[in-house]
Amino acid sequence: MQMNKKRLFAFICLIAAAIIGFVVLYRYIDSVPVSFTATNIQKITVKNADGAVLHESSDPSAFSVRIPKQTTIEVGFVGREGYETSSRNERIGNKPKTVSIKPYYSTSRLARLSANEQGALTAALQKAYSPVIAQYSLSDFKLYHFGEWASVTLRRADTQASRTDSYRVILKKESGAWSVETSPALLFYENSHKTVPVDILRQVNYS
Repeated sequence: MQMNKKRLFAFICLIAAAIIGFVVLYRYIDSVPVSFTATNIQKITVKNADGAVLHESSDPSAFSVRIPKQTTIEVGFVGREGYETSSRNERIGNKPKTVSIKPYYSTSRLARLSANEQGALTAALQKAYSPVIAQYSLSDFKLYHFGEWASVTLRRADTQASRTDSYRVILKKESGAWSVETSPALLFYENSHKTVPVDILRQVNYS
């Protein structure tokens, strides 16, 4: 009788080990390696669709995590001084993937840079729309990303601000010089302005 109990216990342990092994193997097979590279990041957190933390690193540069196939993860990051703190979603398919995290400049850093670029932005608009631009007042100079994109608000100078529409124009800096990327508009649509990053169009529209 004692021998039978030992055999039964051993059999149960064997079955349990087999089940655990199967689960581990299934999770391994049903996942893919995702490599992360990070620049100017103090902290990064990777979460699954349910909000569970899959990985967290302080002062990361590169690491890899196995993540279930066909799922969406959230990558949250805290930028170093002068860089943004934000998050973004990444879709994981059936193949290994590399995710590169390069935060843009922070809002405060862009605001400081914007103050130094107002003269150059004004000059670019005057060159593109002279002499009509003289009928408008320029305001809300804003920079985006790494300071290479900008938006400026135009209002008719001869009407009350509360009674006139505000137009916006988007500019891009290349080789140290600003050029007009879009015509002045009340709203910018993605299908009409494909050269401008979508996130910038949205920020300009909702600003």
